[in-house]
Amino acid sequence: MDTTWNEQQQILRAKFAEFGERVSDRASECRNKRNFDYDSWEELSSLGFFKLPVAEQYGGSNNDWWDFAAAFEGLATTTGDLGFLLSIIAHMGAIRIISEKGSEEQKCIYIPRLVAGAIAATAATEDTGGSDVSRIQSTAAQSSEGLLLTGTKKHITNAPIADIFVIVGRLSSLPKKRDMTLFVVDRNSHGLTT
Repeated sequence: MDTTWNEQQQILRAKFAEFGERVSDRASECRNKRNFDYDSWEELSSLGFFKLPVAEQYGGSNNDWWDFAAAFEGLATTTGDLGFLLSIIAHMGAIRIISEKGSEEQKCIYIPRLVAGAIAATAATEDTGGSDVSRIQSTAAQSSEGLLLTGTKKHITNAPIADIFVIVGRLSSLPKKRDMTLFVVDRNSHGLTT
């Protein structure tokens, strides 16, 4: 596999390496105070970082995931804050899941918010099996108000700060071993606690 960056990717890498250098002191201060660096997150958003691999119709810049990888590599070489980088990975994972597996309605509702700076979390881990999704017990069942998802997740990157969650769970109306699905849940949903 050829992992040499093309000219456009080298430009993206350099641009976000420069950004990481510029904000590294602030990132270090936030890390030391155990605070999330919202200012850098908002700046990354305004620079189009989260838009890179997303289709234009959802607010993206129509680049690809290799372009994003080059930009992320640049940022990772200079930012000095591993926690912030992990938050980006969790966020971009949710964007990719919704982009590739979400309904058209979900893509139209959530992706524009996520590329504009809303923060995402992906929730799979449970006490019953860690990240072994075959042992997940969180389940959704039909209620008078729609689907009601019940369960507890742990060790979720971005959970305290996330605006949008992609949650792995089961759908009780489906047969066993075919009941696993992903739920996109807004932080303001009734009953969601972090």
